[in-house]
Amino acid sequence: MTSAEFELLLARKRQADRQAYFQAGIVAAAVINYSLARGEDHKLMDPWDFVPGGNPNAEDEKVDLTKMSPEEQAAYVKGIFSKAIYRKN
Repeated sequence: MTSAEFELLLARKRQADRQAYFQAGIVAAAVINYSLARGEDHKLMDPWDFVPGGNPNAEDEKVDLTKMSPEEQAAYVKGIFSKAIYRKN
């Protein structure tokens, strides 16, 4: 197997994994969104909230740390690690 073939095989595996996460996310989002334990003030969950890396088609804003002060950089990085496992809408 050549390295190009291996890279194509690896890309195919990654896509299959993302599809499996998305399918599980559909079930998880449905359970959370229609759970009786949730109040009316909650935001709806999306299946992509359960996929590592999120929606590849979403237009997320890119953050440029070089344009931030050291204090802003520290706050941003701390915010990343303090978030829950799933994205909040």
